[in-house]
Amino acid sequence: MASLNNVCLIGNLTRDPELRYLPNGTAIGTFILAVNRIKQEGADFIKITCFGKTAENVCDYLSKGSPCAIQGRIRQESWEDKEGKMQYKTGVTADLVQFLGRPKEPSESENTHVEQELDEDVPF
Repeated sequence: MASLNNVCLIGNLTRDPELRYLPNGTAIGTFILAVNRIKQEGADFIKITCFGKTAENVCDYLSKGSPCAIQGRIRQESWEDKEGKMQYKTGVTADLVQFLGRPKEPSESENTHVEQELDEDVPF
């Protein structure tokens, strides 16, 4: 029997995504996605991890409150704590992140830089 591990979620980021790099240069982005429950009050808060260009794009264009849809797979980590008890953590590794809202605005310094470049291109 074949197994299937596929999840699709739509929600909003609870804070700005974090970006870091592995020693080999691979980008890793992490964020928490708040997903509303259907027919119940409340939301679930799910840790999302993405890699490579997807991670860089998420960190460049999404921020706290941004809506997005993700498609990926559930992963569970387990370890034994100092007292010998098994601990478990469940999250999602995103293969696809679809931006649903407007991208975040560039900072003021980026706007100034763009305006300066445009002024230099004007022939008069």
